Amino acid sequence: MIAPGSILGGKNVVESVLGKGGMGVVVAATHVALGHRVAITTMRREASESPEVVARFEREAKAAARLQSEHAA
Repeated sequence: MIAPGSILGGKNVVESVLGKGGMGVVVAATHVALGHRVAITTMRREASESPEVVARFEREAKAAARLQSEHAA
């Protein structure tokens, strides 16, 4: 379980859990070295066992990465 204070990827400190769903968990975090606030989505272990769910997760991540707006998280 991801909880506030956890460090993800050795560089992001979890501030709070923003939401939970069937596919995963979204957290607000701060990059330790840069001080940037980020939103990180992680996939639940059970969901990662389905190739279809993994493909959907990857499509959504790519679509989110294309967003270039100060109004998008």
